[in-house]
This record gives sequence, structure tokens and C-alpha cells, in this order.
Amino acid sequence: MDVYCTRPHCLQPVNRFPDLDNRRTVKTIEQKYCESCGMPLILGGRYIPQAPIERGGFGATYRAIDRYTPTFRPCVVKQFQPAGTLSTSQLHKAQILFEREAHALENLGNPHPQIPDLFAYFELEVPPLQEGAPDDRFFYLVQEFIDGVTMTEELEQRGAFSEADVREILIEILKILQFVHERDNIHRDIKPSNIMRRFDGLLYLLDFGAVKQVSQGSTDFSTGIFSMGFAPPEQINGGQVYPATDLFALAVTTLALLTDRDPAELFDSYNSKWRWDEIPVAGGLKFVLERMLQPVPSDRFTSAAAALSALGELSGASPFGSPSIAFPLKNQPLAPQPANRFPTTFPSPSYPTALPQEHLTQPPPDYDSRFVMGTGLFSDRQRSRLAMLLRAGFFGFEVSLLGTIVTGVLGMSQTSTIVWFAIVVLFLLAIATRAIDGWDFPLVAGATLAFAIAMRVFGLGLNLPLLKVIAISILGWASAIALACFYRLVRKVWRLRSRLWR
Repeated sequence: MDVYCTRPHCLQPVNRFPDLDNRRTVKTIEQKYCESCGMPLILGGRYIPQAPIERGGFGATYRAIDRYTPTFRPCVVKQFQPAGTLSTSQLHKAQILFEREAHALENLGNPHPQIPDLFAYFELEVPPLQEGAPDDRFFYLVQEFIDGVTMTEELEQRGAFSEADVREILIEILKILQFVHERDNIHRDIKPSNIMRRFDGLLYLLDFGAVKQVSQGSTDFSTGIFSMGFAPPEQINGGQVYPATDLFALAVTTLALLTDRDPAELFDSYNSKWRWDEIPVAGGLKFVLERMLQPVPSDRFTSAAAALSALGELSGASPFGSPSIAFPLKNQPLAPQPANRFPTTFPSPSYPTALPQEHLTQPPPDYDSRFVMGTGLFSDRQRSRLAMLLRAGFFGFEVSLLGTIVTGVLGMSQTSTIVWFAIVVLFLLAIATRAIDGWDFPLVAGATLAFAIAMRVFGLGLNLPLLKVIAISILGWASAIALACFYRLVRKVWRLRSRLWR
């Protein structure tokens, strides 16, 4: 069994333990340690990380198994390990964000079938890599693994959704938000990448790290956690947040799914209004979305239940399964819930319909920009496209470079063709399974290029001129990117043709 080390910057994070191929050994072994850095590998005594899923500013996410379940239940391990340059106050704020998700998953995910369950939350203190340094502290959150794709990934695969499809998604997420809001929580980061469709079709709401819990009489001002393009004016402006804040973000998410376009392209900032003539929606659904997208919170629906009711009235059938709960709960019966403490009336509107330019690029004062979720130079969809081009360019560069090395050493022969074909398959599998991803691309490409240079300099069998080898590799890189762009263009033309012929 392969076990993945969760220590940041471990030089050899993949550890192979043949004895763990035996299921009985997996259940009884006390601990395993990274062969490279000595990090304990079995987290919390039971969770075994096997592969990275994503890396971010606060740490990383890993796919893991729970060795104390009969089927080695898959789960997701989130590790919080911020940069060592943070001040004490910044570290405290970052840790609050991480702990907030654990509390939200325990209070919301465990009773609701469409929010991931929390399995564990714990701290791990381990000896440092450098002598004399303080012990490294890591915080881990273990949650349910959802086998599916996010709406960002689905949008990338299938293109714009139909009105019927987005209506179904809108109703399902509104039902989840109704549950969240009735328990005095606001998600604050609704966007396509935080909505996942499990492979059996069930929709999930993810990433509760930004959730805001409301207390009686508190002044619930935004702390700068939002995704640019999806957040409403009051959130970007650092003002008070409401259930209507989530409704605005969900409506923008719906527009993104309807059009397969970035929200910024659909908003006319000069006139401070949405470009409805470019959005393929009409009738009752358009009416509901228009109200959810009002710049002033008091002009929107006051709750997810009100938005659901409007959708039901306009279609002639209520989308509710029951007056107050539209979904089966996991653990019934629940303890009686306190009365909803959200304000049913809003303060006099003081929110600008057109925000100053600085609010579009900066988080609120006294908040470190590294803690702003989802902001940056690129949107989620733009990052997804850049990642696709990066993978394509890496693939073209590597197979061209290695193919040149192989033919330079073996000559043009059947053996060199078979070896090169094996290289192509190997790298396709590595990229498809994310065994090579992120910073691995430049590191692997640079190492391979250095190897080719060494072969040429020390006369190790590479007979081709070095400039020719590099030129062929660059040509392969450019060709792969061009083919990826051409593929995307063909897909767009095909989707346009399909829309015209509906």
C-alpha cells in the first residue's frame, strides 16, 4: 500500500509499505513513519492518506481511508498548516477559519444528507526537521468523501446548463440553505466549485470554512471571506451579512451555469445592472433570479424558504417536501431548534449599487489578503482552463524531450518506437491520476532537461545537437497547447451549433 506523507515540502512523500497490502496488518499496525522525513503517517491512529487532492494557502487536502471500518471507508483529510511568516493575530484568524469548518460540519453535515459528515478533528505535534526548532503543529479535519464532480468541473465538461437543469440545482441548494439558515448559519461562499454532484445524482454543498454563525444581538459583519464575482455588495464592502447574502451568490452561480461565462462578463458595471439580454432565462425563473440579485439585501427574498415558495408559486407546484423541512435528516429525531434569530427586517439600506474600485481589489481593512477565499487574478473557471493548458504543455514537452533522447540513443528503430509509446502512456496516466500535478510540472520538466544536457555534455549516448533537442521539446510544448486550444474551440462551436438547433 502507498501511504502519502502530509508534512509540507517532504522530498519523498510517497511511501511504499508491502506489509500494508495485508488487510489484517493495516488494522493492527501501531504506526508507520515517512521514510524521508520521519512524519507519522497514520493520522489520529486510524486515517491513512493515500494521495493529495488539492493544495492551498492554509495547507492541503488528501484522499484517505479509515482503517477501522470494515470496507476501509474513503474519506477526505484536510490539513491546516499556515506559513511560518504569519503573525500571532494572523495565525489566530487562520486557525479560526479552519476550526469554523469543523464546527459547521459537525452541526450541519452530520444531520443533513447533502452536507459532508465530520468524522474527526484533531491536532498533531511532531518533532521538527531541523534540530533546535520548535515542534511542528498540524491540525487535521477528516470528513466524508463525496465521489462526484463539482459544478465547475461539470460546466467544463458539458458546457452551459439548460434552464430546467439550473432550476433543479437552484431548488436543491435552496433547500440546503434553508436548513443552514434555520440553524443560524450563513455559508458566505456559494459558487460552482462548492457545489458537487455525486455520481448517483445527489447534490452536495461543500466548503463550510467561511460559514458565519450568528449570535443573538451580535453585529455580524463580513470578515473579507468571499469569492470575487459571486459575493454581493454588502459582503465585498465588509458590511453585515444575511441569509440574503447567500441567495445573491447562489443566483450568480445559477447565471454562471446558464451561460458558461464568468459572472464579471454578465454584469454591466457602468450601468450597475445585469446583462439579461445575454442570459438564456425567462419567465418565472428570471423573476426569482432578478429578485435574488438585488444590490440591497432588503430588496431580496428574506430567506431561502421565501425563494423556494416563489419558485413553487410561479411553476404552479410547491418545491417543498413539507412546510419547513424538505429533506430527510440523517439522525432523527433532532433536538428542538431555537427560534430563528436572523432579522426578518433589515436596517435602512446603506449599500452602494456601484462599489468604489478599491473594494473590487482589496479585502476589508485589518484582514490579511492571504485569508480571502477565492480571490486573486483568476476565477475558478479561468484557473481550471489554465491548469488544462499547463497539463497539455507539460505533456507535449516531456514526450517530445524523452522521445528525442530515446531516438538519439537507440536510433530510429522498432525498439525506440515501443519505448516512446510507453512513455506517452505513462505520462498520460500520471497526469490523469494527478500523480504529477502543480509544481511537479516544472520540476519534472527541468530535471528531464538537465538530464538531457548532462547526457550531451558527458557523452552518454545522446548524439543529437543540444539546441535541436531543446527546439523539438519547445515545439512539442507549443503543439500540445495549440491542440488543447483547438479542442476547446471545437467544443464551443459544437455547443453553439447545438443551441442554435434546439
